[in-house]
Amino acid sequence: AAGVFTLNDVCAAPVHVCKQILTSPTAKIGGFVANSGNANAATGEQGMIDAKEMSATSQLETGIGSPFVVCSTGRIGRKLPMGKIKAGIAAAAAALNEDSQNSLDSADAILTSDTRRKCATAQFTYKTKTITVAGIAKGAGMIEPNMATMLAFLATNIDADNSALKNALTQASNKTFNRISIDGD
Repeated sequence: AAGVFTLNDVCAAPVHVCKQILTSPTAKIGGFVANSGNANAATGEQGMIDAKEMSATSQLETGIGSPFVVCSTGRIGRKLPMGKIKAGIAAAAAALNEDSQNSLDSADAILTSDTRRKCATAQFTYKTKTITVAGIAKGAGMIEPNMATMLAFLATNIDADNSALKNALTQASNKTFNRISIDGD
């Protein structure tokens, strides 16, 4: 697992939790959990508690033995409605399967002011193995500086160590997301 994050001096609780999860050079994650409508930003210690609880609840509900990275998007300064979020995590965990519609539903679920989902999948063959890389993203209006409030998620079946993934992700982000400005935001 690897991640790149906003370079803003002020970060929301989920950013701090994700960085903690990914600090180990052998970090493994179970997946990602995201809520829309509330950014869990400017929420103090309770925001950190809630972000960690989202990860732990996702791990428990799915039965996957690794932590989940946590992302929140939406309004700033409001505490998370954890009862609703935990119920949503339970419902999402119960619906997990390999149906590609789940990926499309995830892309729709993270939208805030976006007008349409953003998703892509690519496949290629390497040494007789089919490699798949799939991704979804939300937001572009608040992308500067260096991803600001944008969220993007990639999944792949490539067996690579964390440092290789981090290096590839950083290089790609620097040549794409970190070069974008939308109306000066």
